[in-house]
Amino acid sequence: MTTTLQSLSAFFGWTEVGLGRVQIVCQECSRAFELRLLQSALEAVCSNCGANAAFTRARKLEQDKGPLEVAKLLKDTGLLSEADHRRALKRWRRGQEALTDAIIQSGGLSKSLLLVREGQEFTALPLSRLINAEQIGAALEERKRSGEKIGSILTRRVLADQKERILGELPADSPQRCDLEELEPDPLAVAALPYALAESFSALPLSYDPTSKELVVATSDPLNFTALDQLAFQLGVKVSARLADDDAIFMALESCYGPDLRSELSLEDVDEELDVLEARADPGQLWTEGPPEVRTLSVILLQAVEEAAQAIGFEPTSSAFSVRLGNAEGLREVMAPDKKLGQAMVDRLKVLSGMDTLSTLPQRGHFVDQVASERVRFKVITLPTVVGESALVEFMPEQSGPVSIAELGFFEEDTAELQKSLGHGLVVSLAPHRGGATTTHHAFLRELAATRRNVVSLESSVRQLVPGVRQLECGDVAAFSRAVSEIRPDVLFIDPLVDAAGMDLAIKTVLGGGQAFLSVEAPSAAHGLAWLWHLGAPPELLLEVSTTVITQHRVLRTCNGCSVDFEPKPAELEAVGIRPAELIGTIPKLGIGCWACDNSGYLGSRALFEVVHLQQLDPALFENPNRFFSAVRRFRGLRNSALRALREGLIPLDEVRKVVTRV
Repeated sequence: MTTTLQSLSAFFGWTEVGLGRVQIVCQECSRAFELRLLQSALEAVCSNCGANAAFTRARKLEQDKGPLEVAKLLKDTGLLSEADHRRALKRWRRGQEALTDAIIQSGGLSKSLLLVREGQEFTALPLSRLINAEQIGAALEERKRSGEKIGSILTRRVLADQKERILGELPADSPQRCDLEELEPDPLAVAALPYALAESFSALPLSYDPTSKELVVATSDPLNFTALDQLAFQLGVKVSARLADDDAIFMALESCYGPDLRSELSLEDVDEELDVLEARADPGQLWTEGPPEVRTLSVILLQAVEEAAQAIGFEPTSSAFSVRLGNAEGLREVMAPDKKLGQAMVDRLKVLSGMDTLSTLPQRGHFVDQVASERVRFKVITLPTVVGESALVEFMPEQSGPVSIAELGFFEEDTAELQKSLGHGLVVSLAPHRGGATTTHHAFLRELAATRRNVVSLESSVRQLVPGVRQLECGDVAAFSRAVSEIRPDVLFIDPLVDAAGMDLAIKTVLGGGQAFLSVEAPSAAHGLAWLWHLGAPPELLLEVSTTVITQHRVLRTCNGCSVDFEPKPAELEAVGIRPAELIGTIPKLGIGCWACDNSGYLGSRALFEVVHLQQLDPALFENPNRFFSAVRRFRGLRNSALRALREGLIPLDEVRKVVTRV
């Protein structure tokens, strides 16, 4: 993707208005708004009416010059890739929507184009054009040490380079510079900026216009827009900056502000005011009624849903408390309330879940609540510890998840293998903890519910409701065994299989002409079958009832919007057990971070899996368990699936390592 100043400035209609800033006129309301250094040009939104600059400009051009002309312009500017261009034209010709809407719906105009200084002009470029392989490698090493998102690391380094370039090329006589040696203090500016704020932000007041309410200050970093925005928010005025030496600013502050002005407001007072203002902006203020634990818990649940977290941990320590959000990347602390508030939130969860609030024994429950625009089902587990009671909250929107097997994200031939397993016999789905087994379980349920067969599902926790299926929430299959046997289901699901009673019920269902789906937490087919045999499934029966074993691992998917070619070093491939020859003709992809993936480089997940049909194995293998385990463990379907996804740029090398090291 390439861009030029002429084409982009013509498309957006921007003009440079200051250091690191350009101004765009909104096509909807004709109000001007700013785009700043390293902000995404495709995310520029009018502060007055909320219109997106790129989308509204494209729609306007389509009305004025016609759809094909705007498509050509977008392609020529580099805002639209060749693939997006072809896909949008095909969608436009097939449907009734405008071409601009077809471009947006087909994924065009979705990649980050960052505003940067190239030469003497501003343009917009993707992050991949601003970095090289060496910088990516260094960022990966830093991510291993700090855990920071790779996109944040790269963006920070690019920003530092851009600042150094812009400020270094600024002429000595530029109006954006100021000489403080001959400065005469402006009484209006000094009065508008209290000394404590001036000292805190290292900003020297230069001039103030009461009519426009614009304050001009001198600072050593005039491109630190975050600090300037904070200062403007504190003062309630517009703030613009000029470049000056840091030491000169310090000396000038002493001469501008006399002892009386310096003592008016201490830095501690400013900190207190900042705390008050931060509290006003706290999302917790949305819930103005009820005790603190209710409001705080509401904020935590809202944050978890917005970040698509998988679980929330409420964990006491000896003297404090910790609230952590969990997802595929691990646990991250988001709040550290005092211990009294933390335990009050745990008690609140127990009340919502219908638990005994006086009991300190392990308990489990669930509740359904409306969070933001989603109706979410929460499962709560409480455990007593030596330092207090902890709680784990797992949740899933009631209508989430793939509707069918075809939407699980498997390769086409793998989907065909899964479809075959819906016919008859015993299907064993294996996955490590949080490996996606429940998602696959419900996709199978929806597929079978459409066939109008009698389907019964025994689940330890019903996270998603599937119409047409009898879903029973039970922790003890033995308590439901007799009732389920009398129902005589055509298809029986058990998620997860944890005891011999469940294995016995599955065998009876299959021998009676039905089909059984068993979900087992295990990293490989050999481990999962060993568990089945331990629970009483004889090898000869597994061989006779058309048993299909599906092993899957859920891995993070590389973000398409920011993926770049990245060739791993031979040592990195060797650590994963991949020979360089296996990647000949292909170059793996690495996500370097963009707005769509929140700078993580990952966007969504996909499943890697292998299918073993026991009937296709040598029957002699079942005579000796050790021989059977050795044969199944040599099956490389999961590794081959991961290697194929790596070749096609669907997953990064780190995710391949997770799969290979578990099997």
